[in-house]
Amino acid sequence: MNQAKTAKILTAVVAFLAILAAGAYIVYGNLMPEQTVSGSAAAGQDVLAGSLTRLSTAENSRERLQAARWIGENSKTINANVVQGLSHALLSDPDPTVRASVATTLGTLAARGNRGTANVSRQEPLIMEALSLAYDRESNASVRRCLVESAGKFNEPAAGALLSKALVDADASVREAAQEAKLARDRRLVAATSG
Repeated sequence: MNQAKTAKILTAVVAFLAILAAGAYIVYGNLMPEQTVSGSAAAGQDVLAGSLTRLSTAENSRERLQAARWIGENSKTINANVVQGLSHALLSDPDPTVRASVATTLGTLAARGNRGTANVSRQEPLIMEALSLAYDRESNASVRRCLVESAGKFNEPAAGALLSKALVDADASVREAAQEAKLARDRRLVAATSG
């Protein structure tokens, strides 16, 4: 009798936890774009498309921030949809934390695409145009610093122009970031072309 009662209690607890977990997934599942994608490339593209949608439509800035980070951590290629979605967020998101994250994501994608070469990818000119426009419009020094750090990861010549402009930024931390990014970019490009 004691074992039967214990088994019923355990079954009830497990059922309750399962219901609780299912409810949490329903309520919070869409807030976790950092989930890993298993399965086909199509599933990965679906999650990427969902993250881009979330980045542009979510009312909660935390959700947009997570979407930007997920894209940077998991996107393998920079296609036109990714560029368009990230550029839009970079230029229009009201939250500076999200704009900074998007800038960092663009730099991460550029670094992943360059893979130690000096080649300019097809999407780099468009991305650098967005980064430069965002830099010119941005009033938040932390966001400008992220823009500059990301620009240093691009091979596109416009990245050098943005870094030169940032060397005379009104904010000392942006100027310092520009100097470090310019030096790192120059070293990386020299190493890629010399050997």
